[in-house]
Amino acid sequence: MLKDLFPIDAAEEMTTLALQCVAKEVETQLELSWVTAKVSKLFMEAQDWANKFCIPTDISISIAPS
Repeated sequence: MLKDLFPIDAAEEMTTLALQCVAKEVETQLELSWVTAKVSKLFMEAQDWANKFCIPTDISISIAPS
């Protein structure tokens, strides 16, 4: 479903992280500070990934009648 809109590895890691956060066993749940750092890292990696496909927006084209 995501295809090339988001890095698949990051999406899979985020899904695993979410499942660990809602684990029934309290001892397997993650510390919020660790989760925050991990989500931040995944977000930055996703931004880096997206920037590889960035289309330049600082150009302009003028078309005048001939």
